[in-house]
Amino acid sequence: MIVLHLLPLTAPDAADAAWTRVGDELNRPGAVSSLLMPFDRQGEGSEARLVGGMDSGVEAVGILLSLVRSGAWAVVVEVAEGQAAGESLLQREAERARRANGHCAVLGPSGPSAAWIEPALQLLGALERRRSEPQQDAGRRVEAGASQREVAAELQVSQQAVHARLRGGLWNETRALAGATADALDVLARRGDRVSDGGASPSTSERG
Repeated sequence: MIVLHLLPLTAPDAADAAWTRVGDELNRPGAVSSLLMPFDRQGEGSEARLVGGMDSGVEAVGILLSLVRSGAWAVVVEVAEGQAAGESLLQREAERARRANGHCAVLGPSGPSAAWIEPALQLLGALERRRSEPQQDAGRRVEAGASQREVAAELQVSQQAVHARLRGGLWNETRALAGATADALDVLARRGDRVSDGGASPSTSERG
């Protein structure tokens, strides 16, 4: 299972409508088709977070990028199987995620075959935050199945303008990297590769 720890970048308020809305939206029937563990609030004050689990790397990466782009959340991705990571390790990873340019961190995978996953998500998160709204809009429309010609007609711009937005936003490159990263998370989740509170690997807690 892939567990997402959603961390507000400001101290959450239990009555905050935005905080509640995110959890409700993710738990809405059909919103996350692979949801295994509904998102629920854990912790208090600066340690408060929303935690949920799913069985799809594509959905996990999609949620991460959407929340990171909002500028209001950081995300720790935990590839978990069985016993969950200890609280002290989670808090350390939460602080790393909040400080990182890509507002995310990965807890769990170890070894050379998994060491690239966190840098990939960090890069994707940073690019997601920097992409302009016109670039994002064009990319989302293409991702939904529209051709560049159709997007141009919808936005009332030239096809060359749509192409420029996709190219400037590195849309094709980031979607390919996001897909590869999602596939890798799926493989790791099936293998159950993760670290415990007493045995962190160099690919997680010993970095930065």
